[in-house]
Amino acid sequence: MPKPHPFILVIHSLSALLEPRGIKGGANHLHWYLIQALCARDDVQLHLLSPPCAPALLAAHPALAKAVLSSFNGCLHTQSQQVLPQIKAYAAQYPGAPLLFSDALAPFGHLLLQSHSRYHRRQQEPMVLRCLSQYRLRNVLQREAATFATTHQRFFFTVSAHMKRGYENQFSLPSQQVKALYPGVNLPPTLPQQAPKAPNVLGIVNSRSLNKGGWLLLLALWCLKRQHPQAMLYMVHPKWSQDALSRALVGVLGLKRRVKVLPFQKDMTAFYEAIDYLVLPSLHEAFGLVGLEAMAHGVPAVVSSTAGVAEVVTHGENGFVFHRLQQPVKALANTLHTALTQSPGAYAALQQGAVATAQRHSWQGFAQGLLSQLLPLKESSSHA
Repeated sequence: MPKPHPFILVIHSLSALLEPRGIKGGANHLHWYLIQALCARDDVQLHLLSPPCAPALLAAHPALAKAVLSSFNGCLHTQSQQVLPQIKAYAAQYPGAPLLFSDALAPFGHLLLQSHSRYHRRQQEPMVLRCLSQYRLRNVLQREAATFATTHQRFFFTVSAHMKRGYENQFSLPSQQVKALYPGVNLPPTLPQQAPKAPNVLGIVNSRSLNKGGWLLLLALWCLKRQHPQAMLYMVHPKWSQDALSRALVGVLGLKRRVKVLPFQKDMTAFYEAIDYLVLPSLHEAFGLVGLEAMAHGVPAVVSSTAGVAEVVTHGENGFVFHRLQQPVKALANTLHTALTQSPGAYAALQQGAVATAQRHSWQGFAQGLLSQLLPLKESSSHA
């Protein structure tokens, strides 16, 4: 068997990822499952670079046993002048090994652009906020322009096509060097067997109400009070006690009996089994992995047009898409009305479409997409 090819992956913090509550957001999920997919291959030797990680955390995750773990001193985001030379020196020991920075910016190596994509976030802000922050935005873009200065040997991976277009246009990147790869998803061992039913329960994972659309969903639910008096909203919101405006909206809009607030969910299975639609009304979302995860559990998604996951949702077939930047409250309310008035048979068809879509996206496929661009590898026999 040929010797495994070295592959160097740099992440901001392995410790934050491996903490008991670390694997929660979409970017963290992508890190963790990409690492596992690379470790599972027999044609790649993963070198994982991160700040030092506690041995106890490493011991709790046997999947890392196949990786070569190395550390750098300093914060990749705030101390890049100190950290980047350390990474470059490490990479020099492995000529020809791809060097990929995940969720971080660097002036060399390949980049996987996710939640720290500041350009993407700024472009989706409301015009008022963009005007107020225009000076800061200009400075950010100037700094990022230097980061993205490129040669034909560099690749930039994004998690959705609209992010790809944004980076190409803003930083004049050659289209062939910017690759859109949709994240993967883990399918549950078995899908819950449910009798055909009329949908009634909405669900949202809300960490920041302005960006994640929590306030928007509450307003849309209020608009639907008379048309759908039985509709409920289950909201996973670990920072609910700090979200004064959301709490005030629930009271003022008379939604206390319709909104059930849930704490952090280490295992999301029970949440997915309790809801009929996952609503992702985000203002900006590089992808929105929670939408695809819900689909894997047979839960159709209602997603905003500004979320990357909208690119895998076909309106009326496996979920619904609403226009986030044009009268968003009205657009979301109308879309939810359509979703909640589906007949049991139509809803069952949406569930089947959602599962079929999720089955086309795996973490092994995501890893292979990266490797096919960065290494002249054939598919490993273990993934035939």
